[in-house]
Amino acid sequence: MIVSYHGGLEKDPATGNPTEPLVGENQGYELATEVPGIDVLLTGHQHRAIATKIGKVAVTQPSNWGKMIGKITLKLEQNEDGKWIVKEAVPELIDTSKYPADEQVLNLAKAYEDKTQEWLDKPVGTAKGDFWISDPFAARLWDNPLMEFVNKVQMYYTGAKISSTALFTNDVRGWKSGPVTLRDINAVYIYANTLKVIKVKGKDIKDALERSADYFVFEDGLVKENKSWIEPKVQRYNYDMWEGISYKIVLNRPKGDRIVDLMFDGKPIDMDAEYEVVLNNYRAGGGGGYTMFTGKPVVREVLIEMAELMSNYVLERKEIEATLDNNWGAFVEMSYTVQSGDTLESVAAKLGVGMEELKRWNNISDIKAGDVLKYYIPYFEYMKSMQKAS
Repeated sequence: MIVSYHGGLEKDPATGNPTEPLVGENQGYELATEVPGIDVLLTGHQHRAIATKIGKVAVTQPSNWGKMIGKITLKLEQNEDGKWIVKEAVPELIDTSKYPADEQVLNLAKAYEDKTQEWLDKPVGTAKGDFWISDPFAARLWDNPLMEFVNKVQMYYTGAKISSTALFTNDVRGWKSGPVTLRDINAVYIYANTLKVIKVKGKDIKDALERSADYFVFEDGLVKENKSWIEPKVQRYNYDMWEGISYKIVLNRPKGDRIVDLMFDGKPIDMDAEYEVVLNNYRAGGGGGYTMFTGKPVVREVLIEMAELMSNYVLERKEIEATLDNNWGAFVEMSYTVQSGDTLESVAAKLGVGMEELKRWNNISDIKAGDVLKYYIPYFEYMKSMQKAS
């Protein structure tokens, strides 16, 4: 029995320990261990390179984009009853880069390939300013023009006031000032996602932001990638960045309680109120561990792929300008002990923050000597101050 399954492994093949939230998106391990009679399980979806066995079941997953081919060699024997049985199953992966391309196939496809490349190089408009990611990790720490642009396109075509998107891989770069081509756009939005507007509560937004904030760990004053986001599978595409709301990711706060100053239209988001949010269809269905979105009412859909919507957006305007509203970023929580003679105004000025922000962060209306106030500084400013101190 050979099972071909567009899903991956939710548990470590050797130990059976979960490697991701068990939300039903990947159930390969469960299939291999709980469905009797399977000899071969061909998996996918996760883009992992896997050739292993779970019990007696041979399992492969051939990475992505044709980089590998899964091969399973079966040794069969006929038993006394004349029934063929699998005596041995050996899974392996074949690296396609070690083999030359088939010239006959290339020649058959050449005319179409040439036209495709010509089409991809066609300018659809002009960029005024850089929509460029020079450091993908830094781009996940602070608002940037490219992700702001993608969110603006989602909001424009759906009418939603709140949007989120992701920098799918570390290879995504965007484009610089000058002509914008279809190749540029398709290299940014590499998946065939469409859009859904769903109705969620404020708490769902907060929970989703906390899920994304788990991408970071803060150790010895430095922020790093959480290993669980890159091992055993890289899932940077599950880190979302939002537009239409403002928020702070406070790196040195506990997991699950890192999002502060979550605002919409200049007011704190009401955890019980309903908001319309535009997401891609994968995320809107709860994909990537965002179970808070599963089963939420769908207000409307746009069934055109995002790369095409982005192209249309640029074509309509002919020129797009890089904008940056800095509505979100990564911060570090600091503390200040109020001194004799301090006032709210003088402390706010000393710390370089707004007086109303200081009051909101600490839920106070006045201060007295000895009070300990918390405040937040951008991570990059924190790093500069640490470098100066050392």
